[in-house]
Amino acid sequence: MQQISLDELDAFSSEWDAKVDRDGSVDGFCSRSAWQIAFARAFAPERTFWLAHRGDSMAVLAERADGVLEPLENMWGFGAPLIGAEAGGLLGPWLLARPRPALLLGLPGDKERLMGLLEPLAGAYDFQVLAPTTRFVARLDGGLDEGLDEGLNEGLDEGLDGTLAAWLAGRSPSFRRNLRAARRRVEAEAIEFRWVEGVPGEAMHELYRRVLDVEARSWKGVQGAGAATGPMETFYRELWLRLGSRGQLRVLLAERGGVAVGYLHGGCVGDRFRGLQFSFDHAHARAGLGNVLQYQAIGRLAQAGIRRYDLGAFSDYKGRWGDEGLQTLGLVLRPRVSA
Repeated sequence: MQQISLDELDAFSSEWDAKVDRDGSVDGFCSRSAWQIAFARAFAPERTFWLAHRGDSMAVLAERADGVLEPLENMWGFGAPLIGAEAGGLLGPWLLARPRPALLLGLPGDKERLMGLLEPLAGAYDFQVLAPTTRFVARLDGGLDEGLDEGLNEGLDEGLDGTLAAWLAGRSPSFRRNLRAARRRVEAEAIEFRWVEGVPGEAMHELYRRVLDVEARSWKGVQGAGAATGPMETFYRELWLRLGSRGQLRVLLAERGGVAVGYLHGGCVGDRFRGLQFSFDHAHARAGLGNVLQYQAIGRLAQAGIRRYDLGAFSDYKGRWGDEGLQTLGLVLRPRVSA
């Protein structure tokens, strides 16, 4: 493992992301450089950073002031700090030579890969397996059957018909009824939707400003708990810059009379979309604008050939919109103290 700066990690991002792409068992979005480096810059840039890589494998970790090793993104733990089948072999000898506690998150549950890390540490470290983290995913694999649920595809923007049958068929009848009612209320409020991608630099900054303005008017923003201030705002701004430069940023705006009243944004990698944030002006809460934002985004993603919409870790609403997807786990490693 070699000490490395965040600027040097940024320069390594293309090789980093290529390794993630070749490792199909880790979170293919949150393990990438954009998510990890954006979080590190926003929340804890003062840590020491370490990198080892060989072939298709790499280990990238942050070291806190107290000596504990952890992923660069240590809040949600979606991304893996160990990429590739041989990553454990890169980290293990270093941990034996320089014993210290380590928190490893976002790991695939593959026994062979875990043993590749843990077996060399046996006798020198104790370990604890943490509860798994499950992503919820909306699968977008079929076309919309106009007879599936009469009224569901009324009022769709032109070109969105024919994209959502498999996903809609997996939702409950009450969900579909509530969604239809919300779409009618939003339409009655004259709210329109605009899908944005491929935004150049200055326009992207203006678009982000509009998103922050909506966030400040959301129920979280009104309570001072939204994503418009502090490290969370910095994180998404940093992430937008990286996604935008790679052509991966996607933004859906809900507008009323030219004024943004809702948004949803995320990033596309291959045929997968990772949702990041969505919110809306709390004045439109009773209309069900949040649900309609999600539905409009799903329609546009399916039309563009996206097959998986990663909603993130479980919450009640995500359970209604998606089904269980990738599951990863965490490990706590503690050096044994010699008697």
